[in-house]
Amino acid sequence: FVHCDPHPANVMLRRGKDGGPAVVLVDHGLYKSLAPDFRGTYCDFWLSIVTADVPFMKKTCEKLNAGEMFPLLAAMVTARPFDEVLDRRAAGAMIFGG
Repeated sequence: FVHCDPHPANVMLRRGKDGGPAVVLVDHGLYKSLAPDFRGTYCDFWLSIVTADVPFMKKTCEKLNAGEMFPLLAAMVTARPFDEVLDRRAAGAMIFGG
């Protein structure tokens, strides 16, 4: 399932049973079950966002039938302007060794 309304007021952190952080989701009114093929492509899309890999982002958006609208879709799902999505490139390179 995917929580379809994950704005900051609906996602909180608390101390888990092991003392580490635990994510708490609230407002359970809008969930969506995803088909396996879509789920894999959507995960790839998020990977392309985290790594600011524009060619991969475009390729995954083509599979999601968003095609050339990939900048808009990336901005929508991150709630950030597309230029800020691309600014994550440096952080992604550090995380993934690119």
